[in-house]
Amino acid sequence: MTEKALRHNAGKIKMSYAPACLSRAAARGFQYGAEFKPNPYPRDNWRKGFPFSDVINSFTRHLDAWREGEDIDPETAEAGHPLNHLDLMACNLAMLIDMVERGVGVDDRSRFKKTPKDYGLDGPQSPPAAPAPEAPPYRPVTGIPEELPPLPESFVPVQVH
Repeated sequence: MTEKALRHNAGKIKMSYAPACLSRAAARGFQYGAEFKPNPYPRDNWRKGFPFSDVINSFTRHLDAWREGEDIDPETAEAGHPLNHLDLMACNLAMLIDMVERGVGVDDRSRFKKTPKDYGLDGPQSPPAAPAPEAPPYRPVTGIPEELPPLPESFVPVQVH
């Protein structure tokens, strides 16, 4: 048979562009919350929605811990199911995206910037990015000051042979 099956995929999101590791990371976070966490949450409890700031606060705590060099979340490790902070960030991000797309939860963000509706958009899409400002002219940086401070008296030069 040489005829191809008909598929209507024009204009649809190409999921093959996104790495599956992101879905796995988020799933590990969701599974921990529903199955392994002391006092676990009911499955899909998060779908009811809650203040966005709750998710943002959790995401940011995990991000800050990871940025400071802590890979494993201590709470999950203590419960016997150690998860990387990245897993828990993926979980939080998935919750936030889902709540925004479905219009649930409480959008309690501070409003310093315009929203998609301010740009005439209906959904959670980001507004078009403003063009980048023109870069200043290139100036090489040597990192060597005009005058070097004097060396301390205790300095002993190393002999290289």
